[in-house]
Amino acid sequence: MEFRFAGQSYYVESETLSNESLAKKVKAIVYNLNYSPSYVPKQMLGVLEKENIITQGGKKAWEESRNKYAHGSDHNDDLNKGMDFTLEVQTLYYELIFNKIGYKGKYINYFLNKSGRVLHYPLT
Repeated sequence: MEFRFAGQSYYVESETLSNESLAKKVKAIVYNLNYSPSYVPKQMLGVLEKENIITQGGKKAWEESRNKYAHGSDHNDDLNKGMDFTLEVQTLYYELIFNKIGYKGKYINYFLNKSGRVLHYPLT
């Protein structure tokens, strides 16, 4: 038997499975799709960082900003720190877009120096 979920096809030999074991198998597959480590953004950013697709600062800023905002706090205690996170995460987004579209060339990282620092993408 074949079923599709989230654009993927899965095959299960229905002759060898009872309805109960089939239901358990389907639940396990759906659970793994939802909670697979390959879909954890922190781990995905770690892989991209190791492959020099994104800067280390961008990953760190995303993690810290994500934790602050996901758990109900913000950067109001230090506006400068909040602005720094914003600039670093903005650069992270640029680097992700550059990778997706295959861009090669110069870009400005405004976090590294508030007046802008010209870097070359892909990172080396």
